[in-house]
Amino acid sequence: MKTYGLVLFYKGQQIEFSGTETEELFDAKRRKWIKSKIDISKITKKKVYGGIVKVIRKKDLLVYKKMIGSRKEDFDDIKALLKNRE
Repeated sequence: MKTYGLVLFYKGQQIEFSGTETEELFDAKRRKWIKSKIDISKITKKKVYGGIVKVIRKKDLLVYKKMIGSRKEDFDDIKALLKNRE
């Protein structure tokens, strides 16, 4: 399995980029690898600093973060996603 990740810090904001060649995720609650139910091909496009970026849909990101949530950053992300629902 190949998983790619990049973490950037820009003006105090942590930004994470990731990609994978598998449909499996590590379920933090069950402590095992499971098949993902998230269709990462369903994306939305956002304008960022004059460019267009493909981004996972917010509802899918929320499901993903809840599934893998084992780091403080994941819990912070879940809280922010729920607070800023579109």
